Amino acid sequence: MIIEIDGKKIDLNLEEISNLEELILDVMENKVPGDRLITEVKINDVTFSERWPGEAKIIPLDKIYKIEFLTKPLDFVAEKILEDIPNKIDEIIVGLKEAAELYRVADEQEANLNFVKVVTALRDFINFISQLKRVNIVDWDKLELEEDYDKLIKLIDEMLDVQEDEDWILLADLIEYELSPLMESWKGIISKMKDNIKKNE
Repeated sequence: MIIEIDGKKIDLNLEEISNLEELILDVMENKVPGDRLITEVKINDVTFSERWPGEAKIIPLDKIYKIEFLTKPLDFVAEKILEDIPNKIDEIIVGLKEAAELYRVADEQEANLNFVKVVTALRDFINFISQLKRVNIVDWDKLELEEDYDKLIKLIDEMLDVQEDEDWILLADLIEYELSPLMESWKGIISKMKDNIKKNE
């Protein structure tokens, strides 16, 4: 397998890596320079984006002959994304409300399609926040972000379990009364992160 970061081949021990998600995390944590952020992943010359949350976990490495990671300077990307994130959060909240309403009227198929799109957006949001944490561009401990971050991840995992169990009313309640308010609170957290970055410049 050919593995490249910004056009440069890298060596990676694949013996303990069994799927695409593990490979991406390994590269992100151990190979990407601390001052850069992954902005695109290409698999076999095609840009990869999960069609549903966790898809990368079920993609075996034997299907991949080439994977490319494209990066950009962290400070540039981080500030730009942080500027855009409040609008993205608003879009996520709208999608969550629509999904909750659809689950309550028993339109499970349409609700599930809507929910998958929203969860994919949430995964992208979480991946960005995790990269900020990795490279210490934000004073994570001072802002006490760990609890908020863990709460979001655990809630999404819980909701995916509930969706799998097809308990639509409980899922609608979790969306409306827990996840939506939590995402609203993240707009304030993002504002604090932006202020923290500016103070550290």
